[in-house]
Amino acid sequence: MAGKIGPASGLSGLSGLSGLSGLSGLSGLSGLSGLGGGGGPAAEVSIVRPVGTSPAVEPLAGEDWFRGNPWPPLDASWPKETVAAEVTAFPESAWSPEHLSTVILGEFVRARDKGKGWAAIDLSGVLNAADTVKEINELIKLIEYRPPVIAEALSQSGTFMDFFRGVLSFTQSSHPATFRLAWAAMRIGAFQAMHHKHLHKRPRPSQICPSLMPPIDPPAHAAFPSGHATESKLVALTLSAVMPSAAHSPLDRMAERVARNREVLGVHYPSDSKAGVQLAADSHPLLMKCPTVRRLVKVARREWGLPPN
Repeated sequence: MAGKIGPASGLSGLSGLSGLSGLSGLSGLSGLSGLGGGGGPAAEVSIVRPVGTSPAVEPLAGEDWFRGNPWPPLDASWPKETVAAEVTAFPESAWSPEHLSTVILGEFVRARDKGKGWAAIDLSGVLNAADTVKEINELIKLIEYRPPVIAEALSQSGTFMDFFRGVLSFTQSSHPATFRLAWAAMRIGAFQAMHHKHLHKRPRPSQICPSLMPPIDPPAHAAFPSGHATESKLVALTLSAVMPSAAHSPLDRMAERVARNREVLGVHYPSDSKAGVQLAADSHPLLMKCPTVRRLVKVARREWGLPPN
């Protein structure tokens, strides 16, 4: 399964933070641990902004003692009444992609397509048709492909969003609605995959054939369907709804590549990937019926110079 995403691009200017060694007592700084390139949500960087009481430059009128200098300044023209009147709602643009995706998940579980919801999707046909012995033998043959693909496959173990961002370059800053849609697709894909994994309880290939010896520990959940295949295909389908047509085929190929790499690592059967693709295809119409997604799609299409509908 893919973990949280979040490129820490643009953070190279933080080298000056080396002088903050004296702030070790600020436990809140632990939120910056996600900047190592792993899997932090990271369109959302945890910021520490300690504001104390510094000495005043000069005493206020009529005072002869050294007043502290709190923030905001005591004489600031910052009327609370004006602020309260102007700020009436938390803007959707200020939501982090991660948290907004949870809002969309709440809409997704209520969505219906042709009268059916998410729980009606059935993958049992794919699993019943699977030939486990044949698939294990195929995975054994794929072991020899691990050396040339290992760096790519391992980098996709925690996140693969950067690979999709490379198809047509976009970031949370350049295409915020597009970025939020991709996040939502990953969240819905993970939700759907976990539901079916728990339902079907298929063992990992290496549990049946230890000689596969995956170069990573198999994730601590069942194999079927592949979460990477589900999430990457759903991301591809969702981005295809807002990106120019020239990107559609590369998006699909990228999704196939992400799924196949999990097979090369030996943590998924080919039928796991096939089921993930089906699950994404069946989930996509429901995702497109979510009110927040429908609004984001219109905005995202304008980000790519396309008509909103």
